[in-house]
Amino acid sequence: MVGHSYGNIAIVYYMLQHGSDTSLPKLVKQVDIAGHFNGIIGMDEPEENSLDGEGKPTSMTGSYEELLSLGDNYPQGQVEVLNIYGNTGKESDERVTNLSSQSLAYLLKGHVKSYQEKKITGLNGQHSKLHETTLVDKPLNAFLWGK
Repeated sequence: MVGHSYGNIAIVYYMLQHGSDTSLPKLVKQVDIAGHFNGIIGMDEPEENSLDGEGKPTSMTGSYEELLSLGDNYPQGQVEVLNIYGNTGKESDERVTNLSSQSLAYLLKGHVKSYQEKKITGLNGQHSKLHETTLVDKPLNAFLWGK
């Protein structure tokens, strides 16, 4: 599955509710682009935040707290995850802070087969441009198809 922005939230809530249902198709690879797992700038994101040594946010939104059991719903060691986020120069893609995107790692730690992050910097790191640039297309294609 590949999601951008709110599409990422659809993926994680699907997995939260149905991830352990063996009668459904098996998730093998997941790509998250511009995910706002722990809030959106100007809406609900904590003003002061950081990630501790384990990757756990020091401040969590109510929505993030709902996702704390997410990893338990992933088939153990089955899913490979690529988390792509942007940085236009202020540690955000102008809609989502890098910390909010990176907070996915804590939710999935110890539950997925692999987890990697890719940061896109500069103008192409802007939230809406992330799904329109070859800087995302190339690593996405390599991850999904080995090309």
